Amino acid sequence: MPLRARTEVHERDFALDGFDTLYARVGLGPNRAENYRFPQWTSCAIRRVLTNTYHLNRITPGAGLVWPVRAPTRIVVVELRGERLCLRMRHLAFFERPLRLSTIVNAQIPWAAFESPLITCIEGHGRVGLRVDGEPMLLARGAGDAGLRGHEEHAARPIPEVNLPRLAAWCADTRLGITVEPGYSNAVLVAAATAEITHSSLVVAAREDGAEVGSGTLLSRIARLVIP
Repeated sequence: MPLRARTEVHERDFALDGFDTLYARVGLGPNRAENYRFPQWTSCAIRRVLTNTYHLNRITPGAGLVWPVRAPTRIVVVELRGERLCLRMRHLAFFERPLRLSTIVNAQIPWAAFESPLITCIEGHGRVGLRVDGEPMLLARGAGDAGLRGHEEHAARPIPEVNLPRLAAWCADTRLGITVEPGYSNAVLVAAATAEITHSSLVVAAREDGAEVGSGTLLSRIARLVIP
């Protein structure tokens, strides 16, 4: 089963039956008691400190226990079966105990010009929950997608695009073609890049809502490089 088919969007409270022990962002989840833990304390330490996810709340699922979802937030639950998922730490809601956090480096100039080259990843077997404001987009494109729809139809379909600041998570097999409006100030200072998803098992992004993206200041660009 492809990764996209193992991804669910929850807009209402959902049961945690069948989940392993969870490590959840403090202040979220069904159990807000101070059951703090420091799982994998050497993994992504600086990023976790900066995003207040270094200490997490341990939740032991049981019968009748549900994860609360409060509008307009949605919780996207991705079931990993050995895949590596890249994510923005600020979107992390929870992950199951068997999953492992790590950091990879993407030093490609088009990416590093707009985003931090240090990327947080989670991999293994288990489920990870992502918090997205509003209705999320779940996108996939590649050999598996072509196989489901037919090669000619797949080739004729327009390549999906996503605005980089709206990215929440993407599978490590994702290939992006990054473009930006012409002009020195756009490329260096202000404009957000748009990325064509040429291949991916899964991309999770916040849906376009008409709000301007990329009209921030140089300070906001620097902040994204440090705390993506």
